Amino acid sequence: MKVHVNDEPVVSVICCTYNQDRYIKDALDGILGQEASFPFEVIVQDDASNDATEEILKYYQIKYPRILKVVFHSEN
Repeated sequence: MKVHVNDEPVVSVICCTYNQDRYIKDALDGILGQEASFPFEVIVQDDASNDATEEILKYYQIKYPRILKVVFHSEN
């Protein structure tokens, strides 16, 4: 993946999730694995999942801090 560190994102990918711990890794790996010649960001909204989705998203947020932004809701 080619990351443009100082550039503003040209594309925003928005992903909404709720209790998707079985699938969210594959979804994020698919998005983050894309090769792009422009800067992009991934915004994930978690709608108060009560499975392991939140922990998985926190891991990816640490792994890709310049690309991935997560919005955690406290109430579904």
